Amino acid sequence: MKLKNKITLIGLCALSLGFMASCSTTTPVNDETSDVDKTPAATIAIEGTNKIEVGGETQLSLKMSGIERSSFVWESSDTKVATVKDGRVIGIAPGTVTIKATSIEDLTLEASYEVTVVKDLDGKYKVSFVDYDGTLLYETYVEEGGTATYKGNEPTRLNSASVLYKFIGWDKDLTDISANTVIKAVYSESDFGDYFFENIGTTYKFIGYSGEDETLVIPTSFNGIAVTSIGSKVLAGNTFVKKIVIPQGIDTIEANAFEATENLEEVTIPNSVYTFGDKIFYNCKKLTTVTIEEGVNKLSSGMFQACEAIKNIELPDTLTEIGENCFFMSGLEEITIPENITMIGASAFSNCSNLVSATIKANITDLPSSLFSSCKNLATINFEGNVTSLGMAFAMSCVALTSVTFPDTLTTVGDRAFSGCTALETITIGKETSDFGEDSLKNVPALNDGGSGIKFKEDDTTHKIEDGILYSKDGTKITYVLDKTVVPTTLNFKELGVVEIGSYAFLDTKTITAIDLDGVKSIGAHAFDGCSGVTGELVIPESCVDVGLGAFEYMSKITSIDIQTLFGESKTIPEEIFRNCTSVTTAHIPSGITTISLRAFGWMGTKFTSVNIPKSVTYIGNYAFQSNKNLIITYEGTEEEWKNVVLDGTYAIPSAQLKTMVFAGEGE
Repeated sequence: MKLKNKITLIGLCALSLGFMASCSTTTPVNDETSDVDKTPAATIAIEGTNKIEVGGETQLSLKMSGIERSSFVWESSDTKVATVKDGRVIGIAPGTVTIKATSIEDLTLEASYEVTVVKDLDGKYKVSFVDYDGTLLYETYVEEGGTATYKGNEPTRLNSASVLYKFIGWDKDLTDISANTVIKAVYSESDFGDYFFENIGTTYKFIGYSGEDETLVIPTSFNGIAVTSIGSKVLAGNTFVKKIVIPQGIDTIEANAFEATENLEEVTIPNSVYTFGDKIFYNCKKLTTVTIEEGVNKLSSGMFQACEAIKNIELPDTLTEIGENCFFMSGLEEITIPENITMIGASAFSNCSNLVSATIKANITDLPSSLFSSCKNLATINFEGNVTSLGMAFAMSCVALTSVTFPDTLTTVGDRAFSGCTALETITIGKETSDFGEDSLKNVPALNDGGSGIKFKEDDTTHKIEDGILYSKDGTKITYVLDKTVVPTTLNFKELGVVEIGSYAFLDTKTITAIDLDGVKSIGAHAFDGCSGVTGELVIPESCVDVGLGAFEYMSKITSIDIQTLFGESKTIPEEIFRNCTSVTTAHIPSGITTISLRAFGWMGTKFTSVNIPKSVTYIGNYAFQSNKNLIITYEGTEEEWKNVVLDGTYAIPSAQLKTMVFAGEGE
């Protein structure tokens, strides 16, 4: 097992001629699935000699900015003049060719360079820079008495079983060139035994181990200087190490440090470590015993992902952060999230098929999406801390979960939070629970029989259930439809005393035929989305000052829209509010509205023939009136005034789908 060979392989590929093609299968350091790691300003340029002789050759190199790694294909515009492979150009016949390098992962990332092939180069000498084994690194031509300049990447050499190599220069003087010259890279050698280190300024980093001991004790110093960090993939390919002892004094463990260590069973993380890279123990399938000392405050993303042998782990009280996917697909059977946790990443405990019990002591505002999703044996979730919201798909498809009690502080249950929990027969909601996201309780048996499985706490005076509808805040807010089959066909919200309707409250409730929104102040996103049984005119009264996006979309039987509100101070018609209301023939927009948002009246269908736009409108979002060729828009100002309205996109009002535009102000 030659671990240190792995350590420098990435560097060698990135810094030698092989980078362009031979490293196309190199594993990225930080993410197995990354194709290209570059900044938005990624650029490449080709450097090297631009003139060679027939039969001669030169090595071109890539200068990159904003990109750490990639693989490239090299092409010659005329192979009869010159050929190219991995940046090495060979002259075939006199002429000029364009050499192009293109990133395999990002075809828009490319560079070109012209090379001229001549019969001979009089008065110049060829200087070839080669690696220790004779591999050509870079080639140039220098006039007699001139100085050669190396423009390639710094050479690197693979470590042997016990020697670390470091480039220190060249074997010849680069000045006063008077003949064709070959200059070879020179490396220093250090005997590190089974341990390998890298100098990082005033300290050392442990970067590899090639021994066969079952217990790896990471040294605290090298050559009298402290070792303070652990590099990436230090045990790649190691099949001997079963236990790792990380000493006090180590403050940094880099990403993928012990990833996929085949036989690793035990590790202790000291409290001196405060910087953790991602996926440190990723896919260590035999890791069973993990001790995290008090004082450690962070577990990084994917840190124990796919560690399927871990059954139990005690998280220290000092812990404040758990990264996303931290225990994803691990073997955990139970978990307690300590009270000092302030941040948990998405899917931290998702797909833990052995997880039976989870206790959340943390006083955390928002629990993330998919925290326990697809934990098929999770039977108990205990909320002991103050939590205000559950993220999207929080416990989705936890098919063993039979009951759950929300904390009183919980206000929001995210989209699909408990969707697919097919055994969840009892939900005791908190005193403040008032918002349920889209499909948050889809296929949950607690909603059967008019929501018979929805329970209230003994001292809960803010909730009630009537006609399959869950009310909160003394009946003034409709939170959720528990049973769509028993909802009244006509809803007069003023008579019901309702002033607030939650997001997704009546989503796809097709039994409703009429709604009267008079007195309603707030309507959540998608509140009536898909209520395709409502017919006639839809009136949005002045009282509705807060309306969410998509609130009335897919109400396919309403025939006209009368907007009487200015939507509060925003004076903005929300996004997608009436999208796909395909029976609407006419819509009225009141004076004072300034903004018509994205897709507000989009895809209304062939019946939509008439809408007015008041002079107060200054902005219309893209696809706002994506419609049909029958639409007549009456603008209440002049054609000159219309020019000041911002149309944000070609399809804000697509001319090809507009019958005519009337400027009512022209007659004033």
